[in-house]
Amino acid sequence: MNCINLIIVIITIIFYYLNRFDKKFEPQSSLVKKFNKFVALCEEKYHKIFVGILLAIGCTIRLWKFGVVPAGFNQDGAMGAVDALALANHATDRFGAFMPVHFTAWGFGQMSVLLSYLTIPFIKIFGFNRYTVRLPVVIISILAIWILYLLCKIIFNKKAALCILAFCAINPWHIMQSRWALDCNMLPHFLLFSIYFLTIGIKRNKIFLYISMLFFGFTMYTYGIAWYSIPLLLLITFIIFLNKNILKLKDVILLSLTYLFVAWPIFGVMMVNLLKLKSINTQFFTIPYFPDSHRKTDILFFSQSFLSQFKSNLEAIWNVVFLQKPDLIWNTIPEYGSLYLFSIPYVLLGIAGFIHMYRRIVNKSIIESDKAVKNDTFSNDIESCESTDSGDKSGSYLLVPLLIWFCTAVLSGTIINDINVNRINIIFYPLIIFGGLGIYLVIKKYKLLIIPIIAIYIIGFVGFNISYFGETSNRLAACFFDGFGEALEYAQNFDADEVYVTNWTQSKGSWWVSEPLVLFYNKIDALYYQGKVDAYSKSGKKLLPYRQRYKYTYFNIRSFDPNKKAVYVINNNELNLVKNNNNFIIVRYSYYSAVLPKQLISKYR
Repeated sequence: MNCINLIIVIITIIFYYLNRFDKKFEPQSSLVKKFNKFVALCEEKYHKIFVGILLAIGCTIRLWKFGVVPAGFNQDGAMGAVDALALANHATDRFGAFMPVHFTAWGFGQMSVLLSYLTIPFIKIFGFNRYTVRLPVVIISILAIWILYLLCKIIFNKKAALCILAFCAINPWHIMQSRWALDCNMLPHFLLFSIYFLTIGIKRNKIFLYISMLFFGFTMYTYGIAWYSIPLLLLITFIIFLNKNILKLKDVILLSLTYLFVAWPIFGVMMVNLLKLKSINTQFFTIPYFPDSHRKTDILFFSQSFLSQFKSNLEAIWNVVFLQKPDLIWNTIPEYGSLYLFSIPYVLLGIAGFIHMYRRIVNKSIIESDKAVKNDTFSNDIESCESTDSGDKSGSYLLVPLLIWFCTAVLSGTIINDINVNRINIIFYPLIIFGGLGIYLVIKKYKLLIIPIIAIYIIGFVGFNISYFGETSNRLAACFFDGFGEALEYAQNFDADEVYVTNWTQSKGSWWVSEPLVLFYNKIDALYYQGKVDAYSKSGKKLLPYRQRYKYTYFNIRSFDPNKKAVYVINNNELNLVKNNNNFIIVRYSYYSAVLPKQLISKYR
């Protein structure tokens, strides 16, 4: 990939100087001049067609082999899915808490609830499986591509929006996060929806401001980072809009109340756990207390060494976001990064162009100076929204929410310790916008460069997909415990009393990974998990209570008893413990195996 990047840079430089050389002499029959006219014609005449094609590409790549790649299932997704199943059946989580506003999850680490609540209708309609629990994420991700285009068309213009749409449709981060069910990946999408309705409310109709507040409220239920980043974003936005008379004090109060109407239970969770109060149970929902929570250790302010951790967090932002250094394999492919490794110059150019545009619009002295505007060729390359061009005061501040979003995202990265792509996902839509804007600025000034730029991204996009659906899919399958479900399902075709499950999943001793996978693949009912009802096998045999039936253990050579009515699900790394034992039959799958006593299965033959 580094070789390809070098070739692309060389081609881009050649096209750049070819364009400059042609402009210097400007012959009337210039090939470049004809090409520029052709591009301008296509931009106007076929704009809607291009939008449709890009949306089709975005949808196709997110739905291709959906539910199959990545193979297996992630423990976080399994945990959220199991709680969604419990909510669908009993209106509780698997522990029995009625309509919780934040999940207990593993106890020591909690989980946001919005994705699970959104999954309930799909479970009711299509049943409970790996496809239905991944559907909400992919549907919302595809919808977000369209919303991003609409937002950027309002903020900038349709040509810039088209570039941003293209950049998003083939973006590695956006593609990868859309294909598996992780609760925190709802945050950037719902924040995008919130900013979109806020922008429409400023530009067109105030009713959309109240819709945006509802979405800001929903965003609080997507990820813990939203608990402080969303209130901060809204506070700064309201202060600026009040100061510039975009909103009146009465508007801010009513909008804040609308937001709090949805979000106040989350603030209740924060208060209950800060003061160590008992869980609050209402007839509508539960505000839980988590006595074993370790989540505060993720926050900078609770670190043992504040300055050292702060420095580490800044380095992490630079490495993860801008240098795109290797992250978890389910978040990025190292050879392509989260934005494509060659995109950072465009992102930086887009940031510079955006800031320049913002200063030009809000600085009255520049706006009122005809000479300054006329000579400001860089600013003129960015066509702002129609309301700004016509002198609409509110339109001048359509850029504010995006700017605050980006700054808040950077601040979030400094506060959260040891960030990865998941933890800083709030920043990627602004980066996509800036990257697409940077590309727009380049091809607007030098249209001939559209050829190498398109070539860059076609090569990158094709290479990314070959890797993602090829070699990387195999690595993802290992990380997502492929074969675990198949081994578990096969083992339980036999009426065993006990099921011994390896806790060698993510690492040795990871019972907290194995258990949600068992609950997910076996579709274990919450009441059975709680010990309140009995469960029966396919043959009608009454099963032991959950805690007696399922045992999570790290196996050794003495763990396997041929005289027990028990089956075993083991990691393939543990096969050497039993492969020479003639009392057992091993049924091997990709990364896990079912181990069955011959005595138990003999009656089925």
